[in-house]
Amino acid sequence: MSEEAEIWGTLSRIVGEQTGLGFPDERERDVRRAVAAAGQELELDSPTSAAEYFIEHQADKKAIELLAKHFTVGETYFFRDPAAFRRLEFEILPPIIEVRRESSRCLRLWSAGCCTGEEPYSLAMLLARMLPDLERWNITILATDLNPDFLQKAEKGEYSKWSFRGTPDSVRSSCFRRTSEGKFTILPIYKTLVSFGILNLISDLYPSPFNNTSAMDIILCRNVLMYFTPDQAAKVAGALGNSLIEGGWLIGSAVEAGPAFASLTPVMFPDAIVYRKLSAPPPPAQEEAQPSAPTWRAPKEGPRDDPAEARPAAEDLAKEARSKADRGCFEDALACCEKALSIDTHEPSLHYLKAMILQEMNHLEEAAASLRETVYLDPAFVSAYFALGMIMHRREDRLAAAKYFETARGILQSYRPEEIVPHSAGVTARRLTQIIETTKLQAK
Repeated sequence: MSEEAEIWGTLSRIVGEQTGLGFPDERERDVRRAVAAAGQELELDSPTSAAEYFIEHQADKKAIELLAKHFTVGETYFFRDPAAFRRLEFEILPPIIEVRRESSRCLRLWSAGCCTGEEPYSLAMLLARMLPDLERWNITILATDLNPDFLQKAEKGEYSKWSFRGTPDSVRSSCFRRTSEGKFTILPIYKTLVSFGILNLISDLYPSPFNNTSAMDIILCRNVLMYFTPDQAAKVAGALGNSLIEGGWLIGSAVEAGPAFASLTPVMFPDAIVYRKLSAPPPPAQEEAQPSAPTWRAPKEGPRDDPAEARPAAEDLAKEARSKADRGCFEDALACCEKALSIDTHEPSLHYLKAMILQEMNHLEEAAASLRETVYLDPAFVSAYFALGMIMHRREDRLAAAKYFETARGILQSYRPEEIVPHSAGVTARRLTQIIETTKLQAK
């Protein structure tokens, strides 16, 4: 094997391991073109020198993400795959809405591999049409992608006519505002329903409250797995399945149906194949019998005569709270967390856990308050500063977000690059720093 062939073979292996992208021999020309384009951003003078650079920097996820974005295709449009959206509107969402209307009024959806945002915004428009009392619901539409350029465009929410091909004119006229440059900006009512974030489906950990990927009702992951090797596609599909609540739905594309979804149950419609998580008995009826508007009470500080006995009791309740949150029983999880705090109100990790549960319920103000209590009790609690930054980022409070991100990044400098950040579900200091930097770039 020549030295050059060995370089390209090594690069293909590294990117495959880091991102799951597969490179058959017939794509060699596409591979070299993508690597050359990535290299140009770094002012490297040839595809081979670019390949050598990415091999040398294989531990730097920022470099790998730069490379990966040139392999992925930003080709999408609003309400792409009408059959899938029909099934969502008439088969999948109505029974969920009927049950939740009498209980939590909470819906959680995830567009995994959201590209430039057309898919999650389509979900927002669909839910707005189906829920005349939208303002009374706690809606989470999480939209993630590996490509920061895609996410920056998605957050801007501005599109050309090409994004509306095959879309009824009524969608464009009623849900968007035309700009002076002839483009179309999505209306705030839909934009505020969606939160964007960078996530590598191969190397990042999920489900996790840390990145809001737990207890999803519906996940859309379409035209994503086809880029992955078979082993990596199966790994991602399994993790996505774990991110669903019991009875939750996963919607892929027709070309991706098959062995990757072996852990889920296929549901056959005349015009679509979707998958459902049916691995356990249905949850108890009492889970759906919670009040629709829970009252948030400040925890009462209980007696602390015997801290040695109080701590295990609080830890057991915290463990139970996490388990309930993972199953989507957020109100029960919150109640467990409140009990734990009544035992040990000075433990910062309990306030952080409460914030994570409130965040998954989309109660961002209450979540931010618990996070502030966390950092008051522990000024070095880096995950809490990061979470505060993300909440402020979602609220488009750029100054506050920048302040919290900068504080988090300052604390991270005391960590070793590959050291796991506490309460981050396995995220390293290097990776969290990269996520902060990428999110700050999106905000500009």
